Amino acid sequence: SETLESKDCWTDEEMVPAPVKEDTKAEGVSQEVCNEWAHACLQHAQQTDESLSVVYRALETSSNRPSKQERSKWPPLARILSKQWDRLRLQNGILQSQWKNADGQSFSYPVVMPEKYRQGEFWKRHVDESGKHRTCAEMLRVMEGEVYWPGRGNDVYAWTKECQHCCESKSGKER
Repeated sequence: SETLESKDCWTDEEMVPAPVKEDTKAEGVSQEVCNEWAHACLQHAQQTDESLSVVYRALETSSNRPSKQERSKWPPLARILSKQWDRLRLQNGILQSQWKNADGQSFSYPVVMPEKYRQGEFWKRHVDESGKHRTCAEMLRVMEGEVYWPGRGNDVYAWTKECQHCCESKSGKER
């Protein structure tokens, strides 16, 4: 599974591969350059994702939700996103969804994550700084303001259950 920080990416034939890594200072690449490449990779992934691309193009062309007839031709995930139309936005070319924060007063704008990066973004966050594996509920809290996709809760639950370390730890506690 891919994450934006761990992959070499390019957006089209005109762009050459560039490293997008967390520790770039040692290689002489500024964090700003890496952020630009990660931004370009994410933008390209959203624009080419089967479901996100139709929503992305529709938002680019109009702030009005497309007609029911037009949306009926969209992939299922795109139709689900279209029901959240008033919460979607393109910010600096990145598709985001508006969510009310736990304080009930402020909002966050998590990135609507393309299919190809979802599982990688999960695994990147599953183990915390101390090495502890996060539970499903902890994962959802961590991801809440950063990344979103319809069905995220179900995916996080399934991936948490797939973690071999978590399964071994849980089976050891049940004995």
